[in-house]
Amino acid sequence: MEYESKLYIVEKSSCYDSELEKVFAQIICMYNLSNTFPEFKHFINECLPTDCYIYIDSKRTIKDEYDSPLVELPIKDLLEVLVQETKHEDKHYHSQLMPLIALLKVFKSRKNIAILHYGY
Repeated sequence: MEYESKLYIVEKSSCYDSELEKVFAQIICMYNLSNTFPEFKHFINECLPTDCYIYIDSKRTIKDEYDSPLVELPIKDLLEVLVQETKHEDKHYHSQLMPLIALLKVFKSRKNIAILHYGY
């Protein structure tokens, strides 16, 4: 079974859910990475769980489909991993990652923006 990933670009709010002990984050967009590459999987494993929750299909979500907590990916570090991957000869990942890299560059200087990883 392949491990597939979605990245949610979210804007954190100040609305705190005391039951979850997390703040609400509004989804701005979702990017489907589908099959992930080994360096990305390693990068995800080093990231920390997020302090926010999102709504997916009208449900408060703090974990992905593998029951792993949503992790927050530092934009700067994520960009470095993605740019490195585009230097490989595999054109499939290059064409898939270039739009994501452009999107992340737009959001990297905005406040309260977070990138959440969701495995499915």
